Amino acid sequence: MKKNKKSDNITDRKIINLRLLQIKLTTRLNAPDLEYRISNLKNLIELLENDELYDNKLGRQYLENLKGDMFTLSEELSKNSEDVEINFQSDFKELTYNLRKIISNGDYQKAIEYGNKIGELYQKKDLIWFLIALSHDLNGDKEESVFYYKRSILLNESEIKYYYYLANVYMDLGDLENANKYISYALKLDSESLYVLESYAYILLNNNKYDNAISIFKELLDNCKSPYIMNRAISIVYFLKGANYSHKSDDGYLYNIDKNDTYNMIACIEKAMEFDSGDMYFKNNINKAKNSLKMCFDLKRIWLLIFTSLFYIINIPFIKFGVIILLFVIFFSSFKMVCVLEKFRITNEGTKLDNFCNRINKIFVIKSK
Repeated sequence: MKKNKKSDNITDRKIINLRLLQIKLTTRLNAPDLEYRISNLKNLIELLENDELYDNKLGRQYLENLKGDMFTLSEELSKNSEDVEINFQSDFKELTYNLRKIISNGDYQKAIEYGNKIGELYQKKDLIWFLIALSHDLNGDKEESVFYYKRSILLNESEIKYYYYLANVYMDLGDLENANKYISYALKLDSESLYVLESYAYILLNNNKYDNAISIFKELLDNCKSPYIMNRAISIVYFLKGANYSHKSDDGYLYNIDKNDTYNMIACIEKAMEFDSGDMYFKNNINKAKNSLKMCFDLKRIWLLIFTSLFYIINIPFIKFGVIILLFVIFFSSFKMVCVLEKFRITNEGTKLDNFCNRINKIFVIKSK
């Protein structure tokens, strides 16, 4: 596999966030409203087209499948998306029908403006406030959409999708507590809804409940129209579970700290590859993790060998046999300390050995001054 030079300066955290975003968009492709599904599918395709760490051959087929879905949805949407002006003398059904056309055309600001005018006429109709909320949501006005989704719920507490969209907005805002709260309401109303379960799995993932998320995705896989999408989702969750065994540093990279954790990380990523073998980032991390379990000679600690060797040179002709044995043990102990587990990016930072070496180095610095 050729090394991607452009990926050298990309932190693990950035790549993981991209994988998380891919899961989020994937779990919204079965949303109840066509405009919302198309928006997320469009963003997912754009994300994958710029993904330089996905196998070109497999990635091309994956993208073609998604673009086929996009074409089908767009054809369905185009039937009712011609330019339209709203006649406020029309009845509520026609007003909301035309408002949806404006949303379908992507003119969200116009939809918000007209929606509020319709809302003045029909203040107790939950649908109009939902359409305003959806327009704000798709326009990126997440905080504004929260207000209107909640207003819809106040007028109609039995509509599942209102809770679903509100939970998704809270996820977009990084408010995990409220996302958990509103997806729970949706599940109480319908615990078997496909789009609610997908969103629930994504929220579980963000709660670090990887096995629960995987379990839901696997159940959904049996009845999934596009198994390649669900396989990709399962693959990413397995990878994220594996990455969770690594130490997350402030510099944005992952480091191996514990040998058993590294074994667990390898097992999870190998499981991820069973569901989707096209992610080169997964492959690279498996190789890094396996290399990190090999012993290597750390030249930075060569002074330990030199230090113990000096005792032999100076003392061997004059000391007793017991002391020789003691120095022999010290020598091999120091050799073991010099041969350490290879790092992903650092060498076991924070261990007792490193702390010991740091203290010794400080002593030598002080004495040299």
